[in-house]
Amino acid sequence: MKAASDLLELYKNLTPSRFLTKEEKEFYIGVYDEKISLLRLDLLMQESNKLTVYVSGQSGSGKTTALHFLPDKKIDKRFVVIPIMGNELFDLNDIEIVDILLMLANQLAEGTPELETLFREDLERIAKLYKGKYEEVSEVDKSESTSKGGGIKGWFSGNPLGAFLNILGVEASAFADYKLDRNKRLLVREIFNPSIKEILKLTNKVIQEYLLLKAPNKELLLIFHELNHIKRLELIGELFIANRNTLEGIQARKVVTIPVSLIPDPEFNPEVFFLGIKTRPNRLAPDEESKKKAKQNCEALKEIVKKRIASSANLISEEALQLAIEQSGGNIRQLMSILFFATRKAVVLEGEKLSINDIEAGMAEMRRILERSMITSSKIDLLNYVGTRNVLGGRDNKPLFRECTLSNQIMIYENNSIWYDLNPLIRDTVALYARQLAEDLAEKDK
Repeated sequence: MKAASDLLELYKNLTPSRFLTKEEKEFYIGVYDEKISLLRLDLLMQESNKLTVYVSGQSGSGKTTALHFLPDKKIDKRFVVIPIMGNELFDLNDIEIVDILLMLANQLAEGTPELETLFREDLERIAKLYKGKYEEVSEVDKSESTSKGGGIKGWFSGNPLGAFLNILGVEASAFADYKLDRNKRLLVREIFNPSIKEILKLTNKVIQEYLLLKAPNKELLLIFHELNHIKRLELIGELFIANRNTLEGIQARKVVTIPVSLIPDPEFNPEVFFLGIKTRPNRLAPDEESKKKAKQNCEALKEIVKKRIASSANLISEEALQLAIEQSGGNIRQLMSILFFATRKAVVLEGEKLSINDIEAGMAEMRRILERSMITSSKIDLLNYVGTRNVLGGRDNKPLFRECTLSNQIMIYENNSIWYDLNPLIRDTVALYARQLAEDLAEKDK
């Protein structure tokens, strides 16, 4: 990426899903430097070699970029740092703990013959522990699966063990297309879910041997990116609550990104590093420090945008940029998306500088995306309650709340304590729908 000198170059620089790499450090603004420094301190000073640090924040808050800049000289001196990119390795709409363990071990073993042999031989050994069980399975039982994903009848002939051993024997990597091949995932889970403790032992054995071969004087630091993008509620509960002990049992220091909806969940109680930017003070506890921090955050967001524009270019008015920041809710990706759609319109119309009208067009595009699922009265009730009170309603809104936070309709902020607000782009729409619902209810009561 290079600093933009015209709107077409700026359009390229504003791709919303793009995150910065360490090679693009000149464009990086460390909005989370204090939190990242605390995270580094924990990783370096805590004694447990299985230390697990959870990181969360709204989708698009800049977690992936911030964690790419987590390793510094001290971290690199002590650890082998391996990023695990969730969207590349897993289908995040269909993921289980056994997938994470096996894909981690496979990634570490790949390309090293000694580790590949160890991994394959141990997989075969664990699979064969259940040989007798599958030989006794009836044709009716074959349609049932221990996996949450459902049955696998009809995909293979014979028992699951035979099908898996065949894959293990003929394919260069049994997990090469794991993300894309749902049948393969179902087969693997059928065999290995009942022996998850053995799979954890295997993964830890691969980690140990990897370090002995690659870096005998270092420890392993795994950074699990993008697991916060998991949206299915049952998968979130299974992975981070039901199987939390297994995840934390991986013998490496780990930074794990988690869905933001877990932060207020009483069933999930470890400390979480929250990465988020508030652009206005907490209305529940407004004070001078909160106002000062909100102002500083707005300035930081301005710098993030200006870094992508050449100093000699005047591509956006101050008023337009301020409006985009206010409507971003402090979410970096939402800010980039508003500017991206605004720039696209301006380029098509052969404009030379982004105006307030362009920003409003960008806001309208983003608003349409956010409003797609605002169709139920129960969701409008929850959104309106959060928008007017900045807290959750008293009744059990857990599933709806998770859905709304994962879609960024509800924004979560931290100001000593956690508080909530509506995404500013939908505030007027929610108020309008809420009034209509209230009027309809009043009409029915007449």
